[in-house]
Amino acid sequence: RHSRLQGDWSSDVCSSDLMWVSICSLCALTAISNESGVNENIYFYLGLIIYLIGITIEIIADKQKTRFRSLEKNKDTFITSGLWSKSRHPNYLGEILLWFGISVMSISSLSGFQYITLISPVFSYILIVYVSGVRILEESGREKWGHLDSYKEYVKNTPVLFFKL
Repeated sequence: RHSRLQGDWSSDVCSSDLMWVSICSLCALTAISNESGVNENIYFYLGLIIYLIGITIEIIADKQKTRFRSLEKNKDTFITSGLWSKSRHPNYLGEILLWFGISVMSISSLSGFQYITLISPVFSYILIVYVSGVRILEESGREKWGHLDSYKEYVKNTPVLFFKL
């Protein structure tokens, strides 16, 4: 998703990334800034569980892909093992879940107009799936491996984002 940063540190790129992080963290920032802080209740703990699941998925997926890519024999191939056998983009699933978890943790601390900050996980999902990460990688995958039967089979049998159980 951030390959566009290579060799181009323009203010537009930095500004868009700053805007993305700001919008994604809006719920948390709003909850933390409340006088009462973040309320520890069922929503907080449910959100914490979702967050922990999300960050764990993202870390494991990134580690698996790094290990896969480190092998010379995998240089021009696609990963289909580990979490990547359950989802074509488990790292992005993890990221979406962690931002959703943060929003769930924040719900009880919000009131009135602050509920508008719940747009942040929706924004994250739309950005990751339709604007940057998933869409771009799906197009790239089709270009690189779309002619391979093994890739066609992988795409046919592996969900784009949510795990196949």
